[in-house]
Amino acid sequence: MKRAASRAAKLVAAAPSETNGSTAKRTKKLSTTSKDGKSSTKVKASKVKSAKVKNASEESSKPLVSLGKLFQGRVLRRPSQHNRSPYVADVKLDDGGEEVIAHAPMLDLGGLIKPGTVVRMRESKPGGKTSHSIQLVGVKDHRGNTTWIGANPNLGNMVAKELIQQGHITEALLGDSNSSITKVQSEVTMPKSPKKDESNVRSDFVVNETVVVEVKSCVCSDYPKEGAPPSDKKDRYVTVVSDEPATKYQRAGIFPIGRPGQKFEGKTVVSERCIKHLRHLSEIANQRIGNYDRAVLLMIVNRGDCEKFRPCSEACPVFAQEFQAAVSKGVHVIAAKVVWSENGDGQFGGILPIETKGKSYRI
Repeated sequence: MKRAASRAAKLVAAAPSETNGSTAKRTKKLSTTSKDGKSSTKVKASKVKSAKVKNASEESSKPLVSLGKLFQGRVLRRPSQHNRSPYVADVKLDDGGEEVIAHAPMLDLGGLIKPGTVVRMRESKPGGKTSHSIQLVGVKDHRGNTTWIGANPNLGNMVAKELIQQGHITEALLGDSNSSITKVQSEVTMPKSPKKDESNVRSDFVVNETVVVEVKSCVCSDYPKEGAPPSDKKDRYVTVVSDEPATKYQRAGIFPIGRPGQKFEGKTVVSERCIKHLRHLSEIANQRIGNYDRAVLLMIVNRGDCEKFRPCSEACPVFAQEFQAAVSKGVHVIAAKVVWSENGDGQFGGILPIETKGKSYRI
């Protein structure tokens, strides 16, 4: 208990020197492997650097991910008139005006994918039911500028892997400014917790064989009082309006955003799986599972207009409570912002402060 309390105290402390610039650290090799044998690769790297970010809004010069050639268009309808799956939309290309059938892997993206929405897409492999796949969605932020949102669930883990390998969050991950990342494992099956009914859990990454990292992607935000879109009880998502005055408003990335429809311990929740992951991270933080000594929830805030992150209690009070409980038990939460350009380059936008129960802290 003393150890958990000590970790919780460290969590709410001021941000480490990583966000203000730190010295690059060399390693001979950075390896990336899978314990399950499904994928096994090794990535050589001459340097693994800690982040040199002056503040949470400054972008890194090197893209984390580049999506390649993209095609821009506007959504006509979802579902498509050719395929009634909610994961398929009709899009009219800006270049030539051709109508194409596009995969919308994140459905309506919390109400953001609707007729008229600007999207940027990749071409799909021939032979499938869709010719394109939506990657980025363009929206106007609260200042009237265009913000591109990573609208494909695969982008979360892609970005997370590069954040780790490029060294942007080394100090926050390891909790030590003098340590380096020497090994990264992906999709690692965790030992079962002492609870007999616990099923196998696979963590997204294990760093240096001791740090367990679970990744979640945040694509939605709150709205200022005077800029919130109309909402309806039939919506599959929750529209969250900030109570901050317009002059002090700072956009918050929020997670989760859907309507509750699953059960967890008799309570209605948005995602049972997400809450189980928080519980599992808490077990690891208390050294009840395996030989791991640090548990990290890495929130990828996949849009550049957010200045902070918070759990969305409006959509799922249970998740917000479990989030707070995990923090108190020593789980470290990192909210990493990604700024997307229209050409598909995703750059590191810094580590965001996290708000919970009216409190704000940085990793």
